[in-house]
Amino acid sequence: MRAQQQAPPAKSVVKPKGKEWAMMEQAVELDRDAIIDPNWQPTGQMPIGASSKPKVVVQATVWDQQTGEKRVVQEANMGQKKKHQINWLAQEAMNHEAEYLERTAHTRLSKAHTAKKYGW
Repeated sequence: MRAQQQAPPAKSVVKPKGKEWAMMEQAVELDRDAIIDPNWQPTGQMPIGASSKPKVVVQATVWDQQTGEKRVVQEANMGQKKKHQINWLAQEAMNHEAEYLERTAHTRLSKAHTAKKYGW
């Protein structure tokens, strides 16, 4: 026969003592409606759907296979991105220009500090 499992012993409830009890007596109940201002409006936030960076437009002339004519494209598509075509690379470089300049400046500063530290 299997042994029956016994239920675990009930945990005793710990009651606050001293300072903890005094703090509980001083606790204040807050009413949500009393705190929230009904006329509150967000400030300094961008509207929904707005981008933090403006999109950079790079125009490129591509050949359209269906019509057999050249056409002007302002944004690189996924196929151009996969094949690393020049218009996608130019758009990527312009979008990340600030990041590249910051990284270059940081590298130069680091090299200058190292040269100054070791006296090169």
